[in-house]
Amino acid sequence: MRAPSGVVRWSQSGVAPLTDYAAVSPSPATAPQYLYDERINQRLAFWQGDITALDVDAVTNTTDETLSECNAISERIMQVAGPELKEEIVTRGLECGTGEAVVTPGYQLRSRHVLHTVCPNYLPQYHTAAETSLHNCYKNVLCAASEAGARSLALCVLNTPRRNFPPDLAAHVALSTIRRHLEQCALPGVVVVCGFWPIKLRF
Repeated sequence: MRAPSGVVRWSQSGVAPLTDYAAVSPSPATAPQYLYDERINQRLAFWQGDITALDVDAVTNTTDETLSECNAISERIMQVAGPELKEEIVTRGLECGTGEAVVTPGYQLRSRHVLHTVCPNYLPQYHTAAETSLHNCYKNVLCAASEAGARSLALCVLNTPRRNFPPDLAAHVALSTIRRHLEQCALPGVVVVCGFWPIKLRF
């Protein structure tokens, strides 16, 4: 499966520094949860830049229930897609529940599809519910990409700063969900996890 131009697969990346989870509560498992799999690593890439510049079949948009949230990722996608995307959202009265995914055409984007999802707000007293909802965001976006026949997906970091998710916890949820999907499904063939400039990738 050909990756988007300029994107290096995880299997071709240098060895990442180890993360000390000793101070993280609740901490991820200390033993490896998943065995090394070269085939999975060939289908995964990490990239930082303008998500709309990638030549992929689908991109994700992290937004609110009315698909109108103003954040760096959403604003850029709407700008490049052109007025037709906003018009469709308004005309069809599109809405998206927390953890769900809604698919629209990409219009003037390089991608054929935009997969919209709503990340939950994180409150420590509702830790389990927030983690489950974030898992559902990634799972439903990946399943929607598969159902749309997308062979490549640019997957943005869904937990925007305003959602208050601890970065390490959010990264653990994201990577676990992506790994399970890649083990079980053939599509998308390549998943590119994107950090959007000027936001630094939090994985």
